[in-house]
Amino acid sequence: EALAYVSKELQEDREVVLKALQTQVGEPATQVNVLRHASPELRGDPQIVLEAAKYSASGLEFASEELREDKDFVLMALRLAQRGVRNGYLQAGESVRLSNSWESFQTVLHSAIACKGETA
Repeated sequence: EALAYVSKELQEDREVVLKALQTQVGEPATQVNVLRHASPELRGDPQIVLEAAKYSASGLEFASEELREDKDFVLMALRLAQRGVRNGYLQAGESVRLSNSWESFQTVLHSAIACKGETA
């Protein structure tokens, strides 16, 4: 949540945001908040969003629309979140949040597939 209290310039700094994501290990909700406060440009950066997804699929909520509409990207993020569950990144209560996230992101995934179908 520290990113909420820093300057806009630091919220736009890729190195700062990446470090904030990596130093909050053990607190999945914090990665989501880091992504929430990152600049719109960084929320469109696949590496940044995937780093957040390692700890919580909820991070996709703050990914750019372009990334959320990319089926391959969404599937990769969900696989990373699933690994996070297996690697014990989740705290008490996070499994419920992940379950809710899964339902939410199934909707995102279906939307992405529908969008791809419309553009094909």
